[in-house]
Amino acid sequence: MRIFRILFFFFYLTFFNVNSQEISGKVLDSLNLDPIQFATIITNFNSNTITNEDGYFKVIKNSSFTNNDSIYISSIGYSSVRYSIGSQLEVDNLNILLPPKSIDLESVTVQNREKLSVEQILKNVRNSVMNTYEFGHRKKRIFRRATDMSGITKFDIKIKNSSIKEFDQALFDSVTNSIPRKNNSYYEVISDYNGNLTDPEIQKINIVKSLVLKNEEGEITINTIEEKIKPIVDLRMKPDSYFKFRSGIFPIDIEADGVNFRSIDSTNTEQLNKIEQSKKDEIKSYNESNRNITRNFTNDYLKNG
Repeated sequence: MRIFRILFFFFYLTFFNVNSQEISGKVLDSLNLDPIQFATIITNFNSNTITNEDGYFKVIKNSSFTNNDSIYISSIGYSSVRYSIGSQLEVDNLNILLPPKSIDLESVTVQNREKLSVEQILKNVRNSVMNTYEFGHRKKRIFRRATDMSGITKFDIKIKNSSIKEFDQALFDSVTNSIPRKNNSYYEVISDYNGNLTDPEIQKINIVKSLVLKNEEGEITINTIEEKIKPIVDLRMKPDSYFKFRSGIFPIDIEADGVNFRSIDSTNTEQLNKIEQSKKDEIKSYNESNRNITRNFTNDYLKNG
């Protein structure tokens, strides 16, 4: 049994050697015979490799070599070489010489320049601006995204005197406590820019698409104050009285035609027209404000971005 195993192992090795061939050798510089590291070895039988630090390589084919088998050796800075293997059973210690490849470079003039001061460097930069940057008419599509974060660190209202007893310190403490201390807003703008950077008169920005997201819960709105004041006003107002509330703290003007504390007489055409015009002005102001935000948003990018 032991003799059988030895014979089987011997025949297995013989069969493996017959059906598996290898090529090994070195890739050298043809001028000084120095080994070429990391040269690429490509074969037509899908056994590719690179040379090691000593220029050595080995490739193996799992079947017999044929007359069509060859290897292709290449490396940066050298001319590539193709080596035909033929029908050899094995190729060992093969030395492949790669001739250096000349690379034509443009001439470079090196001068010993004097050391420039900071002022001289900045002067040269200013003198080269027109040649360095594009100032002619151009069209660009611009996308910009930003997040604004604002917050109130301290907000106190002190009541010195009030003709209505309900408008006391406790009421306005409740108002200030209900006002959010932080507010975030998010902007995205896609716009087409036409013009140049030197002549503002011919600059044009066409807003393609814009997005403004605001945290309504974080905004100081008129409703916040109205919810606190309206019950008191309803209680203290007489049926034929007129009430107007102005605040030097908030940029608002609350009056009977702005906040519906009392129903407006439907026969009062002048008052109804005033309310309608006030609503239109408010919508116009809101839209204009959004356009200005978007326009300034893009202009800031063009100037600073």
